[in-house]
Amino acid sequence: MERAETILSKIAGALSTVSYVGFAFITLLMVADVLIRFFSTGAITGAYEIVQWCLCISVFSAFAYTQSKRGHIHVTLMLIHMPGKLRFLCYFVMSLLSAGGAVLLTYSIALQTAVAYNDYYITSLLRMPKYPFYFIAAFSSGVFSLLLLFDALKSAVAIFNKKTADSIQKDWV
Repeated sequence: MERAETILSKIAGALSTVSYVGFAFITLLMVADVLIRFFSTGAITGAYEIVQWCLCISVFSAFAYTQSKRGHIHVTLMLIHMPGKLRFLCYFVMSLLSAGGAVLLTYSIALQTAVAYNDYYITSLLRMPKYPFYFIAAFSSGVFSLLLLFDALKSAVAIFNKKTADSIQKDWV
């Protein structure tokens, strides 16, 4: 179980690099576009389209990384007042519902990727194909879903294992 967590964390770490690079690129592109508009009458053609698609990639990549660091919000106020086994049973159900929503999101992005690829969807100004952006978003969402499913499995194990329960509960405030 620790090995799977390590592998998923490494993949999420790589996705965080994609996110960092995407946000840095967006920042530099916007600064360059503003400076060009300020000092001349021109602009960077398609800057808005590029930012839109880089933002799509960056945000979905950040979801997986944030989940690997347990950075998403968990409402555990009521859980900490429940008995041990019931606490982790409720947490398991909540984690499973979250994972189910993420799986549905991943599935819908994957379907959109297939449609964009088969029908050759392109951006309106730069005429770039859209499917690579959808693919990266689907992959990132898939990793996010796997991390949520892993956390749900871990919370199920915590029902019967005190060590796992303690490791999960240390993140609760």
